[in-house]
Amino acid sequence: MPDGVRPTRSLDRRRSPAVIKEHESLLRGVHMVLDAMLLGLVFGAVYAAQNLVRLELLAPDVPALLPFAEYQWVVLAAVAGWVVVLQVTGGYYSYRSASFGSLVWMQLRTGVAVAAILGFAIFALKDPSVSRSLILSFVAVGVCALSLERVAIKWLLDRIRSRHYNQRYVLVVGAGAQARELIASIDANPGRGYQAVGCLAPDVAAAASEGLDVLGTVEDLDAVLKSRPVDEVAFLMNDLPTARLGEWLPLCAREGVKARLFFLPPTLDTRDNYLETLNGIPSISFGIPPSRYWQLLVKRLIDVVVASAALLVAAPLLLVTAAAIRVTGPGPVFFRQIRYGLNKRRFTLLKFRTMVVDAENRRGELEALNEMDGPVFKIRNDPRVTRLGRVLRATSVDELPQLVNVLLGHMSLVGPRPPIPSEVDAYEPWQRRRLSMKPGITGPWQVSGRNRVDFQRWMHLDMDYVDNWNLLKDLKILLRTVPAIVRGTGAW
Repeated sequence: MPDGVRPTRSLDRRRSPAVIKEHESLLRGVHMVLDAMLLGLVFGAVYAAQNLVRLELLAPDVPALLPFAEYQWVVLAAVAGWVVVLQVTGGYYSYRSASFGSLVWMQLRTGVAVAAILGFAIFALKDPSVSRSLILSFVAVGVCALSLERVAIKWLLDRIRSRHYNQRYVLVVGAGAQARELIASIDANPGRGYQAVGCLAPDVAAAASEGLDVLGTVEDLDAVLKSRPVDEVAFLMNDLPTARLGEWLPLCAREGVKARLFFLPPTLDTRDNYLETLNGIPSISFGIPPSRYWQLLVKRLIDVVVASAALLVAAPLLLVTAAAIRVTGPGPVFFRQIRYGLNKRRFTLLKFRTMVVDAENRRGELEALNEMDGPVFKIRNDPRVTRLGRVLRATSVDELPQLVNVLLGHMSLVGPRPPIPSEVDAYEPWQRRRLSMKPGITGPWQVSGRNRVDFQRWMHLDMDYVDNWNLLKDLKILLRTVPAIVRGTGAW
C-alpha cells in the first residue's frame, strides 16, 4: 500500500452505479404516482367542500357545481401538468441538497404555472361552466398538500441520514482553504448525508499542518479508490493541474464513483451556474439557470393572453384616445422611438403622442431644466407636453399601445423600462445587466414612485428584479400597478 494511505475502516460496500440509478428511477416513478394520487384526492376534496358550501351556506343564490364527471378533463390536465412541470424542473430528484424553503417554493411556482396553463386552456376553450374558484382553490390546496408532503419526507430523510444511514462518502482531492471550507460545510450539515472520508493533497505535510485528515498524495487516488468505500470524489481544481483530469476522471468512472469539479475562483458569484452542452461539448455556464426557462415560457404565455385580452377590452378607449389626439392638434397619433430590448436588441416602441410634433428637436434647449440625475431626461412641467398629453401621462393611457409591443415579443407586461440607446451608452458597466431581461410596460420603477425615484435607486430596483426574478414577483408588481396608476405618483 502506498505511503500515507491508511487501512480501510469496515464500511458497507457500495452498490454498482447501474443498480443505484435503477433504484433512484424506481423511487422517482413511485413519487410521481403518489403525487398524482394526492392531487386527485385534493381535487375531490376541494370539489366536495365547494359543493357543500354552495348548497348549504349560499343556496339558492349560488348554483351547485357541475357533476364531478364534467371536471374529469380538468383533473387529468391539472394532475398531469403538475407532475410534468415538477419532473422538468427537478422536483423528483435528491432531497439531500434541498432546503425546506426551496421545496415549498418549488411547489408554489409549479402551482402558478399550473394555474396559468389551466387558465389559458379554459380561456381558449371558452367554457364558462368551469368554476374558476374551484380551479384556484385546487391549486392553493394542492400547493399546501405537496409542500407538506415534501417537508415531511425531507424531515424524515434528514433524521435518517443524521444517524449515519444512507451516507455518501466523499473523498476530497486538494488542500488549502477550499478543502477546509468544503469539509466544514459537510460536517455542519449531517442531515444531508455526506461524510468526508479524508483528503489527498499535493503537499501532505502542508495539508496535515492545516488540520486536514490526509490519506495520501494525489498520486494515491487509484489506491484509495480501490481500498476504501468512496461514493464521490471532489476535485478542488484551484490547486490541481487541469491536465491531470484526463487521468483522474477515467479512474473514477472505472470504479463507478461520481466526480465533482470545483475550480471556480472564490470571488466569483456562483449562484447561477450549471452544466450544459454546446453541440455535444460540455461546459459550465453562468447566467439564467435552466429552472428559469419554464418560468420564462409561462411568462410569455401570460403576456400573450393578457395583452390580447387587454387590447380587446381597451379597444374603445384606444379609439377615443386616438381620435382626441388627432382632433386636438396636428401630428401623428403615435409616438415611435427606437429603444433597447433584451440584450440590446433594437425595437420601435409605440406610445400615444403626448408632446408637440417637434419635441425631440427642442430637447437641447431644455437640458438645463432636467430634474433627473443620471442619463435620463425628465421635466415635471415639460413645456413640450400638450394639454391632452398631461392627462394621458397622469392616467398612463399613453402606455397602452405598448401592448402591441408585448404581442410582438419586444416587451413583456412586467420588466425594466426599455431605455433609449443614448442612455445605455452613459450607463456604468454594472447597470447594463438590467438589459438581460425583456423590458416591461410596468416594473419595479413604476410601482415605487416612477419619476420621484432617483436614477441610482431606479437602477438598483431593476438589478434586484433581474437577479431575483420569478413569476410571483411579476404578480406582485402587476397587483401594485393598478393603485400606482390611480395615485399617479411621479407620473409626469
